[in-house]
Order: sequence, then structure tokens, then C-alpha cells
Amino acid sequence: MYHLIKIFDQMPSKVMKGMLQKTTHEKLLMKSWDKILGKLSKEVSFSFLKGNQVFLTCQNPMWKTELLFHKKMILDKINACLPKPMMTEICVLIEKKTPTQENKQKKNQYTLEEKIKEENRIKIEKGQHWCKTCQQVLTFEQNCVFCKNNLHKKI
Repeated sequence: MYHLIKIFDQMPSKVMKGMLQKTTHEKLLMKSWDKILGKLSKEVSFSFLKGNQVFLTCQNPMWKTELLFHKKMILDKINACLPKPMMTEICVLIEKKTPTQENKQKKNQYTLEEKIKEENRIKIEKGQHWCKTCQQVLTFEQNCVFCKNNLHKKI
């Protein structure tokens, strides 16, 4: 640890100042990230700065294309958050999904039939019953809207 302190003491002040500025700029961007990208900030995260480049990460390659399409607008917003405009390039890195993320997505993939059965089960629990006329639609009343208006025949 002593050697590390000695190295920092020997570094020129310009280098130290540059290192501190980068972390300050990164902190500024991280604080205002939601304001810069809006709703898209949930899909794309700020990673780091290197020189005049901003490195971003996302999981979907679609967002990379979208970000590069709006590159100038995003850079303008990023530079507006910094004390001195200095960013001229955006680099978007695609982050691979971890196995646990993939497992969660697989668990949430139900067939359409399973989703419909679950929705119907919930509706029945809430007090709905099958239409007395057609026996195809769950409703709170005796007959569904389709049977009341004779719409089943038209369809």
C-alpha cells in the first residue's frame, strides 16, 4: 500500500487532475442518465468514458442501432450535462445475458392456451361466469355483450 501512495505522490498534477475530471464527468452523466435518455435509460446503461468517447451497454442489438441513429442528439444532451463539451463519439457494447436471466425468461414463456386458461381462472375467481346463451364468453351478467347484440352470427 505504501508503494501505491508513493506512485500517486510522484504523478504529475496534470495527470491526477485528468483522472479526477473523468470520474467527475462520469458521476455527472450517471446522475443525469434518466434525463439524457428518458425511458430508454432502462434499456441502455452508461458504462464509462474514454477520451472523447462515451461507452454504453445494452442487451438488445436493436437498441445499438437506435442509439447510433440518434447519435448526434444523444451527444448533444451528454455534452450539455458536462461543464465543457468534449464527447464526440458513442460506442455501444452488447452485454450478453447471464444464464440466470435466460432461465427467468424461459419460465415466463407460456403458451397462448396456458395464458388464456389462467386469465379465465382469475375471472371466475372474481365472480364471472360463462354466458348462458353461447357458453363461450365469461361475463358478470347472464348474457355476454355479443349475444345481447347478436354479434356472434356476424362473426
